Amino acid sequence: MKEILETRNMLDFITGSFALIPPSFVNNRTIYALAIQGDSGAPVEPTLANVLLEKYPMSRPLLLVTDNKPTGPVKVVIDFMVSERGQALVKKFGYVTLEELRAAKAAQ
Repeated sequence: MKEILETRNMLDFITGSFALIPPSFVNNRTIYALAIQGDSGAPVEPTLANVLLEKYPMSRPLLLVTDNKPTGPVKVVIDFMVSERGQALVKKFGYVTLEELRAAKAAQ
């Protein structure tokens, strides 16, 4: 979290700086998200909907990859990440939860 907060502070105080940050840090006063030109040539706005529906080119999922069926400590980490407590931390740090992602995809 410290690194994320330091990045947000840099964006706040150094005019013209840019970085990849959680969507929740965008305040449209001192920190803005930038639209990106899509394949069609039209700008793709960095809205939550575009991020959730994977239309915004700079969005990316968090992938937990293992070389085999997870067991032991690896399974503990994965189970924690998808648990209510783990998803609360995902939300706390400004990222999109699995529930938000599922809801957006269902609404498509």
